[in-house]
Amino acid sequence: PPRSTLFPYTTLFRSEKASQAVARALDRVSDKAQFSYEIGLSHIDRKEYAQAKTMLLHTLQYDSGRTAAEYQLGKIALFTGEGLEDGLSRFRKYLNGKPEKNGPTWAHAHWRMGMIYEKLGKKEDARKEYQQALALRPELEEAKKALQDLDK
Repeated sequence: PPRSTLFPYTTLFRSEKASQAVARALDRVSDKAQFSYEIGLSHIDRKEYAQAKTMLLHTLQYDSGRTAAEYQLGKIALFTGEGLEDGLSRFRKYLNGKPEKNGPTWAHAHWRMGMIYEKLGKKEDARKEYQQALALRPELEEAKKALQDLDK
């Protein structure tokens, strides 16, 4: 593949050997969006948010309908505290898209949006998001706790 195709993957790995392995894997992958998405998730698991963001943005370049990548980008904004407004926008795109099989629930998206609103000091907006999360999924303990904590 052309270097421009490999660049997002190869720059994330420090050794030439690892970089070449990723390039070979990408050569064999038919679903480049899924490949990018999975690597992005593994970076999130390791709290490597800059690398995760790069991979998820490439996921969307390969497949703009991959709404779960929007959700994960919103999560990165929440976790890092950077680009919180963009994080809200990402969650909205996720909620306006077609849900993916085995993807994050809409209730979780509303719960995480509530967390961003809290970080922005917008308690009433946070409350609405937590309530929406619970309307969609009454058993979502994280949203119940967040709503209770909001009233303290």
